[in-house]
Amino acid sequence: MKIWMAALVSSLLAGPVCAADEATPGFSGQGEGGWEMLCHAGAGVDDQVVILKPERSAYANPKMTRASCSYKASAKGDLVVSVVAASTCPFKGASESACAVTVPKGRAGSFAFKVKR
Repeated sequence: MKIWMAALVSSLLAGPVCAADEATPGFSGQGEGGWEMLCHAGAGVDDQVVILKPERSAYANPKMTRASCSYKASAKGDLVVSVVAASTCPFKGASESACAVTVPKGRAGSFAFKVKR
């Protein structure tokens, strides 16, 4: 019984560390008002069109190999765009561990990235 409990505790403690090493590739947006992102997410040969808005603010796919997105912040507030598991962060000045950019209200732009494997 003690061995089983020790194994359970150690697996629970190791879980978050392993999960951080194997982050699911994805992207997200957070902001005020009616912001929008239109993305083409590739998994192998197929591309999937993904539309993110305040109602659906994130997309993740373990099979994703690349993505390209266009975004527009609302006139009400800034938009924070984040990317997870990019081989190189597509945003100038952002770190690989916190790959994000703040888009000022009313502004638009685009980015593309390949997934780190």
